[in-house]
Amino acid sequence: MTIHTRYMKENDCYKVGRKNRLKGIMVHSTGCAYVPASGWFSRWNKPGIEKCVHAFVDDKEVWVYLPYEMGAWHSGTGGANPANIDHIAFELCEPGPGASSPSYSPARYEAYTKACIANAVEYCAMLCRQFGFTAADITSHYEGYKKGIASNHSDPKHWFDKHGYSMDMFRREVDRKLKGEIEVMGKVVNADALIQWINSNAVETEEGSVEPAPPAEAPEVTYQAYANGRWWSEITGCHDDDNSGFAGIRGKALSGLYARASRGVIRLRVHQIDGDRWLNWQENGEDYAGNLGKDIDLIQAELIDCPGYAWNTGHPTPAGTIGPGSAIATTPPPPCNMPVSRQVGVQADQLPRGTA
Repeated sequence: MTIHTRYMKENDCYKVGRKNRLKGIMVHSTGCAYVPASGWFSRWNKPGIEKCVHAFVDDKEVWVYLPYEMGAWHSGTGGANPANIDHIAFELCEPGPGASSPSYSPARYEAYTKACIANAVEYCAMLCRQFGFTAADITSHYEGYKKGIASNHSDPKHWFDKHGYSMDMFRREVDRKLKGEIEVMGKVVNADALIQWINSNAVETEEGSVEPAPPAEAPEVTYQAYANGRWWSEITGCHDDDNSGFAGIRGKALSGLYARASRGVIRLRVHQIDGDRWLNWQENGEDYAGNLGKDIDLIQAELIDCPGYAWNTGHPTPAGTIGPGSAIATTPPPPCNMPVSRQVGVQADQLPRGTA
């Protein structure tokens, strides 16, 4: 809730300056097409306007236009309407064409209405704390008429009715605010009691300590190699206990590598012997690394964006001179948090299609 204050010093009510006895709060609504709370200053800050309220409230702001200690002109003329001199009065800004208009659509203005009421509830709770009121001290222009303290108006009942809302509901919401009650998981609880319960049941930790996060799920790496004129079967993981955990074919040079990870992103590039050049980086299976039919002799690979499992070679990782009959293992990566079965460590002629 944002509150602005700008007194209407040119309004006749302000100039009269009658004292307010401050017995309660009266809620009104504008009864016309939408004008934001900030727009009423230019309309009412002039002589000859025989009305004035302490504030206007819309879905975003509260604009205070009259000191609370000053009586307002809001509940009708004459001595039979004492709410003018013993209530703080504010107007809710009706949306669209105004709630009385035949074209008014409750569904269209439901969100605005809820937001405007929520702002008003917070504003009333603030006024209650400031002046010692309770929710029972809040009334409306319509209710004021029934009590004989205001003129014959229906606001804001004519608007609230169209949204299944009432002043009783409004007062209950203000009362909850005053009692420090909040809604948690669909239940209304007392905020102070909740804080006390948390303080009583919280587990103390050393200052500055951070509870360890649960172990991250290990990423699965799937890779594939191109050799001898074809792509060989995809491999997932690395089987250290047998000879099946590699991609490619023994004794045949590689010219293409491919890799993707179930978590994180694998970046992979290769060095082509022909032309002695590094080829472009490829990421997580978007494309393969290499020029099919052009032998490679070096690879670089890293796993990124995978908390708890990260590895970066930092330098080109020799993969051996790849050629017919070669079977040279890559240089092992530096220690990291990644399981060994996920680290690069493949035979040169069975280089995975991008592993990290």
